[in-house]
Amino acid sequence: MKNICGIIIGETGSPEEAKKHAEVMKNCPNLVALGTTSNRIYSIYIVPADREWWLRYPETNPKETGFEKASVYIIKNVSYPEKFAPRLSEKKTEIAP
Repeated sequence: MKNICGIIIGETGSPEEAKKHAEVMKNCPNLVALGTTSNRIYSIYIVPADREWWLRYPETNPKETGFEKASVYIIKNVSYPEKFAPRLSEKKTEIAP
């Protein structure tokens, strides 16, 4: 199946909330890069094309994902990496990040 890339920019209520949210998300197996600036979180994910809904979810439901608001940018023609295998977490948690 073809992969797509999502860039998510989320805003939280404070820089502390952004760092806390980033800490929770850092173990997501689809995460490529993650960082914060002030109260914003910038994250890049690669997922199978049929999971586009998952990438768009923070934009349509920001409060449910811990954001005040979020913007999502989808890249449908990923040139690199050609293949992407999700990282599997060493420990399993009760809920997804």
